[in-house]
Amino acid sequence: MLVACPKCGTQYEVEEFGRYECTCGCVFDVEMPQEEIPAILLQEHRSSRRKIAWLVGGSLFGVIAIVCILFLVIPKQESKQQPVVTHPPKVTMMNTPSVTTAPQQHVTKDIPKRRSPRETKHTPSVPDAQSLYLQGKKYADGNGVPKDLKQAVEYYRKAAERGHAEAQVALGKCYGVGKGVEKDFKQAVYWYRKAAEQGYDEAQNTLGWCYAIGGEGFEADPKQAVYWLRKAAEQGNVKMQTELAYFYDVDDFGEKDIKQSIYWRRRAAEQGDASSQLGLAWRYYKGNGVEKDFKQAVYWFRKAAEQGETIAQVQLGKCYLGGEGVKKDPKQAVSWWCKAAKRGSAGAQIHLGMCYEYSIGVTKDMEQAAYWYRKAAEQGYDEAQCDLGRCYAAKKDFKQAVYWFRKAAEQGNANAQYVIATCYVCGKEVSQDYSQAVHWFYKSAKQGNADAQYSLGVHYFNGFGIKRDTEEAVRWFRKAASQGHLKARQELRKLGEY
Repeated sequence: MLVACPKCGTQYEVEEFGRYECTCGCVFDVEMPQEEIPAILLQEHRSSRRKIAWLVGGSLFGVIAIVCILFLVIPKQESKQQPVVTHPPKVTMMNTPSVTTAPQQHVTKDIPKRRSPRETKHTPSVPDAQSLYLQGKKYADGNGVPKDLKQAVEYYRKAAERGHAEAQVALGKCYGVGKGVEKDFKQAVYWYRKAAEQGYDEAQNTLGWCYAIGGEGFEADPKQAVYWLRKAAEQGNVKMQTELAYFYDVDDFGEKDIKQSIYWRRRAAEQGDASSQLGLAWRYYKGNGVEKDFKQAVYWFRKAAEQGETIAQVQLGKCYLGGEGVKKDPKQAVSWWCKAAKRGSAGAQIHLGMCYEYSIGVTKDMEQAAYWYRKAAEQGYDEAQCDLGRCYAAKKDFKQAVYWFRKAAEQGNANAQYVIATCYVCGKEVSQDYSQAVHWFYKSAKQGNADAQYSLGVHYFNGFGIKRDTEEAVRWFRKAASQGHLKARQELRKLGEY
């Protein structure tokens, strides 16, 4: 049978119906004309009828059965099967035009290669957008191929131009940070918008923040920011709901709206987002944007705490200790602090140490107190370092005590600075040095420590480690006295200044 390529007109002699590929790259179908359906199909159906008759022949019952089959069953089957024989279904893929037989002409080329539908659909020379995007990711991550950001951008671009939303976002990010391509904020926004207009929530959220913050050659637009951030949040993505809540929380973007912030934070919290549950709890606890309600605060603190949010666990423990929004229960406080302390919360470790030191909800145990103070101290918390120093001082281990007090003092802890100053005065585990004592008394006094203010006044008055200056002494005595320091008041009375 002679057929012609619908694209270039090249003619071929083929023996079978099916799908063929021309040398020009065109793929076309050769279909069976309806009027040339082979008669053998009808003959096969009729021969089957005769076979049935011979199989049951030999008895009167068989003859009757044959008659029934011939005159009742077979005609019905023929009527049902007739459309299948006379009207075979057409198979047309890739919207290619049907091809009919052409008039006889000289054949110029050999029979083309026949292709299967699977080969036609996924042609390596024309990859789909998803394949291009995944190839781009491989080059971006160096997964199975050498890392090449420029190649990644090219594949992202090809996929993006075919409407692939994830590729459009990836290409936008490349332009946004100048990865594999020259940095171009406008191009980044262009591709984010392409994906956002397809309803892709990540693109809508990113585009919203572009409008919120602005960039090179691109002015911020709070109204557009709200529009796109809401588009993303309304799709139910928790992360984007929390980001929209933050957007409404702050003054930076000119769209601060506490009610809207609470609304979106609540939506995220109700979906189980621990950070939103914690944020909502703080609002109820402090009465920020809502009426203060300790019970609601405890409800949301508990929701977040049960998900392992350590800040919520610490605060819930405080609520149990103080009886805020819940019945006072020191044991429950210890229970929640223990959970948070085991997860590495320094705040919880300090509270737990305090409970063991002062017998709050547990039996007093200074070893356990020191254990938990050390856990927090080793994380660099000056309060815990000061507490641990105090524990060592109680055990008469002054070397370790001075070590930890100095750690805290160097971080600006006023109480620790005062203790280190007294160590220099007394020469406890350090060489006696009044100038060093004045140095640390001054640091502590500036932060409002009344004991340090009084001691600094004494050193100015007596000229210990510093030039004698009565006026400075009086000034520091007054500062301490204003905080109720009795010895400072006595000194002022002696000087006739009180």
